[in-house]
Amino acid sequence: MSTNVDDVISKLSTWYNFGVLLGRLGRHRAAVAAYERKLERTPLDVTTWFNKGVELANLQQYNEALVAYEQALTLNPQHAKALTNKAVILMDQERYNDALAILERVTRLSPKCVQAWYNIGVILGRRQQYDEALTTYTRVLKLRRRHVRALCNMGEIYLRTGRYVEAKAAFTQAYRLKPSCKYAEDGYRDAVAHERAVIRQS
Repeated sequence: MSTNVDDVISKLSTWYNFGVLLGRLGRHRAAVAAYERKLERTPLDVTTWFNKGVELANLQQYNEALVAYEQALTLNPQHAKALTNKAVILMDQERYNDALAILERVTRLSPKCVQAWYNIGVILGRRQQYDEALTTYTRVLKLRRRHVRALCNMGEIYLRTGRYVEAKAAFTQAYRLKPSCKYAEDGYRDAVAHERAVIRQS
């Protein structure tokens, strides 16, 4: 029996499934083309527009991805994943006000959306609204206790604000959850070094 991927692809019944498989194989450009063929037949397919946006983002074609997400949102204005992905692109473009408004909308639509709360925390941290960011990351951890990135970001905020004991605790917890996390390991060392420097100066 042939195991050739192209043979498998040729037998798929729809362009949508074709696009899904290509995306999983990392063939993002081909996945976009497959979704475009699907949209030629069913231009009102919300999921296909969303998936096309994901693949365009994977190709770092962010403006085109925004267009695809907008198409999905035109068809379904409450598509939480499309809203969240759109907000992430806006964050990368430093359009924080726009991104924050979208993410807050997502949390109203889906109060347990971890990704939305996490990215709100990122924005607040970048704005140096540290107390609000910490509160938001705490909410993330209530929804997903093993969220390593939230713990690391909390550690970084504690480090920046001179709260070295809390920084060590956050980085330690992150490292225990993911021992391969170099950021957590380095963050813990930085917190220890800063704490020792403060002790020497006192």
